[in-house]
Amino acid sequence: MNYQRAVIFCYFFSLTSIFAQTNKEIIQKTKELMIANYIFLDKAELVTQHLDRLLREDYFDTFAQPKDFAKALTQELQKITKDKHLNVAPPRPRNRTARDRTSFAWHLQNLVRFREGGFGEVNFLKGNIGYVKLKGFRVEDTSKVAPLMNFISTADAFIIDLRGNGGGNGPVGLNLSSYFLPTNTPLSSVYERGKDLLEEYHTTKVIGKKQLDIPLFILINKRTFSAAEAFAYDLQAKNRATIVGEKKTNPSIPNHIFIQSNKKNIKVILDDILYVESIKDYIRIHLVSEKIIFKSGISAFENRLDQRFLRVHRSFIINVNKVTAYTKKDIELQEVRIPIGEFYKEGVLQRIQVN
Repeated sequence: MNYQRAVIFCYFFSLTSIFAQTNKEIIQKTKELMIANYIFLDKAELVTQHLDRLLREDYFDTFAQPKDFAKALTQELQKITKDKHLNVAPPRPRNRTARDRTSFAWHLQNLVRFREGGFGEVNFLKGNIGYVKLKGFRVEDTSKVAPLMNFISTADAFIIDLRGNGGGNGPVGLNLSSYFLPTNTPLSSVYERGKDLLEEYHTTKVIGKKQLDIPLFILINKRTFSAAEAFAYDLQAKNRATIVGEKKTNPSIPNHIFIQSNKKNIKVILDDILYVESIKDYIRIHLVSEKIIFKSGISAFENRLDQRFLRVHRSFIINVNKVTAYTKKDIELQEVRIPIGEFYKEGVLQRIQVN
């Protein structure tokens, strides 16, 4: 199972003053927000085309109530993006009715369920297997990671159970990943396209012993979501964990991407990429048969790629499937030598050796 390296931003389009706006006006604003902010511009463009077609068919005219309209619009957005983070929510009514209070109670119930999340059972299973049930990623559980890993440090194998884990926030995932990967290994980064801001994450030093060679299994199901998916992806992409469970439908990157070059959207097949080179404010993609140059930062472009690709230097990303030879200093791809940056060396060599 492959989790693509993409962190999707969650945009809740508030339908403020919906009774003073038409459905068409709200859809127009939604399209503008998607084009300006959604991390995959090509997906945003497909969404706008899809919504334009539905408008021509008067599809949304049948949804008179804000709640029904928001639900229908959400379904159409997710139909194209396959992104469950992407939601449209109607405005909260000013005067709450008994039905609204029921909805509020449901919200409180979900909040309590989340507060009861975090680490569940931590134990040894038969065969000296360390088992950790992680029900959610919560900031307040950060301090529990080190003593937990110390408790199961003598295990001969590890299972991290993410079934039903809906995600969360905070550094728990980073800290836990740091026990299974070398220090300074790049993890999934967060890119905000609207502001062109990138927040990068790397594994850190840990308290106690790193578990770099002990077999690791991660259990998932269809309810494993968001930060839990990112955690599973990072460890799988580094060939450090075996993912076990139900296949999920997620916003995967397809086998191609579109990039803008010379005022055109050019389709690039990911399998055809040898390596990517950063040249100041531009990117040069070296394909099997040609080169394409376009304006972008290398870290932003890295977020559009999947587990086939590996950052080996501040200026280079390689397709690991194209590696023909390597040393501790450089990597060879079809007679082209790419230097390995000192910062990336440990993670790069480990990845290539097991690839």
